[in-house]
Amino acid sequence: MSNAHQNRRTMLLTWEYGSVGGGLGRAMQWIADECRAAGMNLIVVSPFPGADVRIFRFLRFHGAHLVFSLLLPFALRSIVKREHITRILVPVCPGGVFLLRWPKGVSVHAIVDHLYVQQCRSVPGEWWKRVFIPFERHMLMRAAQVTCVSPDTRDAVMHFYGVPSDVFVPFVFSDAPSVPKEPGSCLCVSRLTARKGIPVLLRAWEKVHAAFPSARLCLIGDGRDKRLLDRLSPAVRASIDHRLHLPYAEVLALYDRSDIILCPSHLEGFSLFCGGGMSRGAAPIASDADGLTFFIEHGRNGLLVPTGDAEALAFTILSLLHDPMRTRMLGEQARASIRMRFSPERAREALLKTIIER
Repeated sequence: MSNAHQNRRTMLLTWEYGSVGGGLGRAMQWIADECRAAGMNLIVVSPFPGADVRIFRFLRFHGAHLVFSLLLPFALRSIVKREHITRILVPVCPGGVFLLRWPKGVSVHAIVDHLYVQQCRSVPGEWWKRVFIPFERHMLMRAAQVTCVSPDTRDAVMHFYGVPSDVFVPFVFSDAPSVPKEPGSCLCVSRLTARKGIPVLLRAWEKVHAAFPSARLCLIGDGRDKRLLDRLSPAVRASIDHRLHLPYAEVLALYDRSDIILCPSHLEGFSLFCGGGMSRGAAPIASDADGLTFFIEHGRNGLLVPTGDAEALAFTILSLLHDPMRTRMLGEQARASIRMRFSPERAREALLKTIIER
C-alpha cells in the first residue's frame, strides 16, 4: 500500500457488524480486518460490539437500521472532524445505511449487496419498498465509487441506475477436511422471511416429509415467518430442528455434517450460507435467483430450481435423498468449485484493487 493510502483516514460506517445480524455483519468485519492487515488507517463506526466507535447503542428493534440512518446526521459530522476522516466506506441499500448527506471534503465509497428495486420486483409482498428507491438512486449517483458483492448486483446497478461499479468477494470461506455426512440431513441457515423463501421451503418440506419421512431439516434463524412453523402438522414439525441462533463455529459444524443445503431465496446479493455450505462439501439446492446462480452451475456443483416453486424444490430435494451417490458427487464438486473460485488469495487481491488501493 502506498504512503498516500496509509495516511488517509477511512471510516467503515455500518449498521450490522461482526456476529450481529446476518451475513452482512460478518462480511463487514472481514473487510475491516483485511483492510487493517493491509495497512489501511481505518476505524469502524456501528451500534454493535466490536466497533471502534459505537453510536446509538439503544437501537435494538425491527427496522432500527432505518432509524440509524435518520439519526446519523446528528453524529457523523463530529465523528468525521474528531477522527480526521477523509473517506467513508458504507454498505448501502437493503440492510445497509442511507447516507443522504455527508460532510464536505469526505469521499463516499458505497458497497452494495443487492437493491431495493430488485426486492420490489422479485419478492412477493415487498412492492411497497419502492418508497426507498429514490433514496437508493440518490446514494448511488452521488457516491465517488460503487463496489458490488457479485456480478448479478453489478449488472442490476448498471441496468436500473446506469452507475458503473466493480466487484469483489466480501468474504473468505473456510475450508476443512471432509467428514462423514449424516444421510438425509438438510440444512438452511437464513432469516425467516419471505425474501429468503421460507414459506416456499416449508411448503416443499411438507411434501418431502410425506414421501421420505426419515429426512431431517435443520433450520437456523429468526424472523417474522417463524410463525409458519406452528402451522405445520405435528409430524412435519417434529422433522424440523429449528434454532433461533447458533455460534458461527457450530454453524460450520452443521455444514460439515449436512448432506444437502437449501437456499430457496427470491433474491440474494452474495449468499454466505450457500458459499459456506458448498465450501464444506454439502450439495446445494438453490433458487435460480440473483446472488445464487453466481455460485451454481446446474448439474455440476449443485442444482437450481425455479424461484418460488415449492413443487420443484420438493422434487429436487427428494431426487437427492433417493440418490446418495449423486448427492456426494455434487458436494465434492461444490467444495472444489468454491476452493478454486474463492480462494483467500483471490479475495484479498480483489479487495486490494477495489477498496484498499482506491
